[in-house]
Amino acid sequence: MTTPQPGYGQQPQQSFDPQHGSGSPVPAGYGAPAPAPQGYGAQATIDLTIQGNVMMRSFVPPTVWVNGHALTAKYGQRSVPVAAGPVRVDVECQWLRKYGQASLTFDAQPGQTVPVFYAAPAHQFTTGNIGHVPQKFKGLGFVWGIVGLALAVVVLSFLLPVLLG
Repeated sequence: MTTPQPGYGQQPQQSFDPQHGSGSPVPAGYGAPAPAPQGYGAQATIDLTIQGNVMMRSFVPPTVWVNGHALTAKYGQRSVPVAAGPVRVDVECQWLRKYGQASLTFDAQPGQTVPVFYAAPAHQFTTGNIGHVPQKFKGLGFVWGIVGLALAVVVLSFLLPVLLG
């Protein structure tokens, strides 16, 4: 049995995201601290999770930028080393147009691993969700409404001739 890492399990500290206007909990000391390489400034790690998969979201994974640097994104989890200090994560999807835009800004402490979760929307007419805890997918009600409307039209096209004829 291993002992918990220092800071793991402590009360989360609150950070303010000016773009989304709400406090997002950032667990203090989340996971094992990332070692800073010799000769470089202090580093931290982003534990980036792009929620969903190719079959349920899109065959083209979202595009991710960390502090302006593009990443090769894929669904699932990955670790991204960053310099300690202010960090900005921007994400967007593209199919026929750009959609699902979301941004998160936070301060990463030296050696800290910060969780970041992104959920792409269910359709191209809304933004995505990003935060420090698993996110909900936006737009599912709209998609189910369209499916329900299509089914209602099909059912009525068969029932009306029978009832009126």
